[in-house]
Amino acid sequence: MKQMWKEGRIVPGRSKLKIAGEDIEFDGREVKWPSGLDIEGRVDRNGNGKNGNGNNNSKYDKFNNSNQNNNNKFSRQDLNEPLRRNLQTTIKPILVVRVTDSDNKAVQLNDPFLGTYSPDAVEIGDDIFGYHGDSVNLKSQLEDCSMGKLTIQPGGIPEHADKYAVNATGVIDIQLDISLLNYSRYEIHDAVTAKTEEYLGVDLEDGPYAHVMYIIEGCYVGSCGWAAYAYINSWMSVYKGAYYRQVGVQVHELGHNFGLAHSGGLNGQTYTDHTGLMGNPLYEDEVGKMCYNAAKNWQLDWYDDRKLYLDPFSIDASENTEVTLIGIADYLETDPNDGPVVIKLETGTNADYYLGFNRARGVNEDNVEADDEVTIVETGLNGEGYSQSYLKAHLVVGESFSIGNFGGRNGDTVVVTLESIDKSSGVWKANVVVSGTSTSCPDSEVKVDIDIFTDDYPAETSWKLIDECTSTTVRTSPVYSGQLTLSPKTYCLPPSMYTFTMNDSYGDGICCGYGNGSFTVKHNGIEVASGAEFGASETSEPFGSCPTPPPTPPPTPPPTPPPTPPPTPPPTLPPTPPPTPPPTPPPNPLPTPPPTNVSTPPPTPPPTPAPTPCAGLSITVDVTTDNYPDEMISTQLINMAFAPFPAETSWKLTNTCTPNTEEIRSPANMYTLPGKPYSNPTCIPLGRYTFAINDTYGDGLCCGYGQGSYSVKHNGIVVASGAEFGASETSEPFGLCPATYDDGLGAPKCSAVGGACTSGDLLIGVGNSENGTPNTLDSCTDGGAGTHKTDESVEQITVSAVGGGELQAGHVAEIEAKVWAWNDGSEDTADFYYADDANNPTWVHIGSLTPNGGGLQTLSYQYTLPNSDLQAVRVNFRYLGECTDSGCPGGCSGGNYDDADDLVFSVRANSVLAEADSLAESPIKNPPPNPPTVDCQSLNQNEKRCDAASPFCRWEKGQNTGCHATPNK
Repeated sequence: MKQMWKEGRIVPGRSKLKIAGEDIEFDGREVKWPSGLDIEGRVDRNGNGKNGNGNNNSKYDKFNNSNQNNNNKFSRQDLNEPLRRNLQTTIKPILVVRVTDSDNKAVQLNDPFLGTYSPDAVEIGDDIFGYHGDSVNLKSQLEDCSMGKLTIQPGGIPEHADKYAVNATGVIDIQLDISLLNYSRYEIHDAVTAKTEEYLGVDLEDGPYAHVMYIIEGCYVGSCGWAAYAYINSWMSVYKGAYYRQVGVQVHELGHNFGLAHSGGLNGQTYTDHTGLMGNPLYEDEVGKMCYNAAKNWQLDWYDDRKLYLDPFSIDASENTEVTLIGIADYLETDPNDGPVVIKLETGTNADYYLGFNRARGVNEDNVEADDEVTIVETGLNGEGYSQSYLKAHLVVGESFSIGNFGGRNGDTVVVTLESIDKSSGVWKANVVVSGTSTSCPDSEVKVDIDIFTDDYPAETSWKLIDECTSTTVRTSPVYSGQLTLSPKTYCLPPSMYTFTMNDSYGDGICCGYGNGSFTVKHNGIEVASGAEFGASETSEPFGSCPTPPPTPPPTPPPTPPPTPPPTPPPTLPPTPPPTPPPTPPPNPLPTPPPTNVSTPPPTPPPTPAPTPCAGLSITVDVTTDNYPDEMISTQLINMAFAPFPAETSWKLTNTCTPNTEEIRSPANMYTLPGKPYSNPTCIPLGRYTFAINDTYGDGLCCGYGQGSYSVKHNGIVVASGAEFGASETSEPFGLCPATYDDGLGAPKCSAVGGACTSGDLLIGVGNSENGTPNTLDSCTDGGAGTHKTDESVEQITVSAVGGGELQAGHVAEIEAKVWAWNDGSEDTADFYYADDANNPTWVHIGSLTPNGGGLQTLSYQYTLPNSDLQAVRVNFRYLGECTDSGCPGGCSGGNYDDADDLVFSVRANSVLAEADSLAESPIKNPPPNPPTVDCQSLNQNEKRCDAASPFCRWEKGQNTGCHATPNK
């Protein structure tokens, strides 16, 4: 109808129109028909529901999670730093690009009167900027949600005025030379960027537009189950088909550009918080009056004068804090004295809770979930950076929400209660009470809280707590493995004087070069130690006091002995004659005792063999059955709790690495007991898998007929999970495709660009026992003296992108080498090299490492990927040898016990267009060099090994046969 109006075929307010025989009115903005007219029953429509596909709760109601890789020109390396384009209080010029491909495919809309047609630039501009009567659009909603602090300018660049479409300022038309049918979305938006920059004569990365919106007809290659996607803290967003005109989608994607992450709901799913538009609540054109949730409102700077920071444990535990909350819809009708619009409950960690009053009127009148209720949302990074949030509760009057283990502290609980809502005026006010309680240790003990927030290298961190009164270590740290993760510990200990020592094995503390880690120690709730930048070690001042020993009683005096009388002389006796000895009888032999029967102990059983380590991918399964386990299908590889209709459910794992596509499907008849948890760790072959789950009824596993769910873990990490998925859901790929041997290059090779490349089992062995020996790109060969799993060998090489995403030129990669070290490893060295051209390699030495022990060891080194398509790395594992700081000549030592292997892999050269929400890459951080040591005397029984140790050692024969140190070496 808008199109007919723009073409002059109808005049708003004057033309007479009918639908299904009934008169209707069109004023240029709205269609009005008589009350009670059943439009749906009388007009043939293309679908129904919010998304126009006939299903209000289907996989099509999801924004694409374009969130895997930050290594591209559209994203920032640090998602939490300010950026010109993510400033939320400013004037923002926005450009909209209507894309037509080489097949003349452009965005299509369905209209009940016009049928299918392609909207022109004028209509698209109206849907986004509202300058021809569209009342709810991107411009109006962002300006209203920001309370006027944000101004959206259509176009806004005077130099481009003649480039914009007629009557559509800020919108341009771009014709591509390629077809949407043949290229992935990354290649498509790369092509759109190039054409747009050529047309306007600008570099879009450098401006002048704050944001650029690409509108394409569809997606046909690769992953296409998305409505739109955007780049974090950046400028670009892409919209598929009619989704561009839906306000909820527009505001959601610009939210990503502002640095906002998704909002998950009570069920823990990514998009299901429908109290704000970083979930996925709205898919309509004229219904879009919603903003963001409480956590996002804290992150944005639109409400800085209405934020309240609250530490529930900064006051006496017996007191309550009463706060009045105002909805953002009433922001402009109130002032700061009326109350905050968002409260942050500080946990002392980076994961905090945020309270808001979800007043459903005005700018928020189309709110979908928890109208006029108090919402509680949790998110990380102290609410200041890009972090997935989750709705934890929404309260009506009289309801409370309890947060146990608050801040990870055992015994600390915070309770949030909505006491009342004052509705006496147009501005409603929610009266909230926040109370904190803490469980204390017994009176006879003291409470010590130790909170560690790790940096990027948690394994370097350790600590110990020492009782200075007894000079004993009473507590030591666990092994830390999670990066940027809070690990709180609480101990109840005897009263004494303690010191706390914090250590970092690398010597750079836990802040600030490689992550902002920190530590805090509290003694009976009082902070006694804290820090972050301390080098290798830091010890606190003593806290507490030694217990006072009981008083010592006075010594008991020994008893007084009685007086000694004078001695009485003995009487004198006559002498006694010596006795005559009797004859000596012969000795009687002793009887021989019977033998003692000693019981024979039972034979010692053979030791239980250690479990065989997983040679492929480790898949751990934890399954909790529902009330109908006899109906369940078996899930040997998948965590799954089934709804009461398990027969509807099936799944499969697909290995995308294999030419014929290997599949592992769900077997049957495994679970029998209701409500019983099952655990089943399993190995599957190395590969890159997708997991697809199906429900024949189309209602998923939850929540209408039971609380079913599923999860898939890969090497202990959850890679897929869910419950509400409609008919089908497929995970993102996980795992790595192993390299294959390339006959032409003579080494393992990964042909496709990916996030990592691994040699798998192609390098296992030494010398001629390796598959494809010598597995090098040049004339470098392995030594012939070694024995596998005794002497030096390179077992596996893996190259991976640091921080996730693809292997991309200019970004950091890590080489991980699994090597077998001889003896204690102290005389072995691994040299790491790279070559920017695998076809004509010139080896560049990155660095060298000595193993920390013998046997199988893992060593790693980081470097920056050069700008080329096909690259290679080499690990030269040698026994001693005189290589310089620049490595060995030609990257090859060539010793009798040495093993050199190469791995070839593809790299995305130049700028890469990858998905948006990934973590920023890590800076290069390599371990310090550790030169090998030589003990020639230990080789006295090994002439061959001594000869290989030349020139450090020499073998002598004769009187001094053995291995001796070479003079001056």
